[in-house]
Amino acid sequence: MEIPVLVKSTGGIAAGANAITLYNLGSYGRPLPGGGIALSPYEVLHLTERGKIKAMNSDKKVLTEIELYSMFGEADPEFSDRYLVYKDLRLRGHVINQGEGSTFFFRLYEKGAKLPKAKAKYYVRPLREGDAIQIKDLEYLLEKAEKSHKKLVIGLVDALGDVSYLIVNEFVVEDNPENHGFDTFKDWDWNTRINEMKRLAGKKKGKN
Repeated sequence: MEIPVLVKSTGGIAAGANAITLYNLGSYGRPLPGGGIALSPYEVLHLTERGKIKAMNSDKKVLTEIELYSMFGEADPEFSDRYLVYKDLRLRGHVINQGEGSTFFFRLYEKGAKLPKAKAKYYVRPLREGDAIQIKDLEYLLEKAEKSHKKLVIGLVDALGDVSYLIVNEFVVEDNPENHGFDTFKDWDWNTRINEMKRLAGKKKGKN
């Protein structure tokens, strides 16, 4: 049975007697004090694709996957790449939800983890292969991960929508004239680094 969910651009609210099953069985969403479950845009689209919920707008119109994708994409220009990482990890059996902080990242848990007792093992930062990431943002995430006893993972999305993972332990910017003003990783040889440093999944998409 599909659980009704009221959706807007920032996510959705699942109500009714069966809503809590989304959280209890799949660790989807966040229980609300007055009842119901708050779902992120990633959770709304993924659960809709799986046929677990019926997404509706304020006029009670049922929204298609395409309409949801368009709505969330308009609100967040990076929604597509972030959703591909979210979906890939969910399909691999992991529990994942959106992390808090000024720089975007997901919290990733072990397979079969049950919230709220489980602790995240990784922070995952989605990134389109070849795009830039500010060093200050990477420093922030590395520092946050270290303080929380977690590992930082970059989820790289290629032109075909496939996702690979790169664990980041540390980085060093040497103090020389060539590095002054260099504040991105846009010129990294991503393919070489992916082949050398894939750790998290161990298998390509579609192989479990």
